Amino acid sequence: MHHIFRYAALTIVAASAHDARQGLLHDHQPWQLSENYAFSVPILYLQAHATALPRLGTLTLCPLRALPSHMKTYKQPINQRAWCLQEELMSPRSLLFSHTALFRCQTATHSIGTSFYDWNGEVRPPDALLLPTPSPPKHGTPDWHDIRAIWMEVVHEYSCRSMTEPSDKLVACAAIAETFHRVLGSDYLAGLWSHSLLTDLLWCAVTPQGRPATFRAPSWSWAAVDNQVGYKTFDFEPIQVQVAEVVRCVVSLKEDSLPFGEVSGGSLVLSAHLLRLQLADRHADRLLFSLTERALRDHRLARREEDAAVDWVLCNEMTLHLSYSFDAADDFDDPCWIIPLVYTIYGVFCRLRGLIVTQAQPAGPSAEGGKALYRRIGLFSGMPRSPGRRAGTPPPLHQNQSVIDTHALAFQSFKRKELPLQEIEII
Repeated sequence: MHHIFRYAALTIVAASAHDARQGLLHDHQPWQLSENYAFSVPILYLQAHATALPRLGTLTLCPLRALPSHMKTYKQPINQRAWCLQEELMSPRSLLFSHTALFRCQTATHSIGTSFYDWNGEVRPPDALLLPTPSPPKHGTPDWHDIRAIWMEVVHEYSCRSMTEPSDKLVACAAIAETFHRVLGSDYLAGLWSHSLLTDLLWCAVTPQGRPATFRAPSWSWAAVDNQVGYKTFDFEPIQVQVAEVVRCVVSLKEDSLPFGEVSGGSLVLSAHLLRLQLADRHADRLLFSLTERALRDHRLARREEDAAVDWVLCNEMTLHLSYSFDAADDFDDPCWIIPLVYTIYGVFCRLRGLIVTQAQPAGPSAEGGKALYRRIGLFSGMPRSPGRRAGTPPPLHQNQSVIDTHALAFQSFKRKELPLQEIEII
């Protein structure tokens, strides 16, 4: 079906219809703006003919948040259905019958007539996706990252939409993924891309809700949750250092002939640091654990004593304040661990990001292969903080070098890989 949209000269969209039995035109409620937000002023406006005299009219102003929902195209029925996103992205030109008639193309969306429409925030596919034979940009170039950034926007927009069958989560966006694959040239892994897998893993649940009753995707994929998702990191950050490596990542397809469709299983193996995390209060806004030389020393000593469950101790030199989000409302499980993936440097600031996991299968004779398996339950983001200073607070200029040195102390263990690396399998 997406080929029909892709090669159509014009797609006519019944944006206000709730199902296929309803037509293009609908009666809409008149504007009902609250007097607390809206106000009107007289205005002179020019008519179409240059010789015509100006006319007196009324201009009503109000904040966008005060507009009735029926005036916002993204609130229309078609913009709330997951299956309809391919129609929106794959059509080069569309004529939409919404609260007004709209013409949409790759450049902009225009109202036909004088009705108001704000098209800021619309997701548009890169032009290369609509070419018959696109030339894929080289991996790692700005063009490649721009296309991948648009994919991240598509994932967020898609996750905000609903579908009748929860099992269609990957199926309904398969055509979009296939089109991006032609340009990105990267293997598709249940909603993520192999060439940027570590940063693709850094999705977070915007509104944690729940998980489907039956398996739909591996826990490390955004398709495994029924939430709106977004991303915490972007490739344009000044310096980004990966502190983990992908050993292998495989997905099992339900149908080999549908590489972008449903999956029946998946496994991700990382060579990374697995750090035990104790949550003193599951409702706390922030978590604290230490990343200092004392903590590193304690961790190494404990490893020599074959004690794998080491809790980080709070020290005076430096702490990491971890903001976190769980993937689903009831995902909290104790014990849990964090897996640092990347850290980024913004001038004098550093931020560490990674996954929160819990055991899906404890290690032991009864475990397959004798190894523990883990499942993702959330995402963390941490910023180092010196004593007496709030995380993220800019230091005085004369202290910049000392802050940089302190950050270097906190993160040098990752760069030198002083913490023990291990292979961690997440399913």
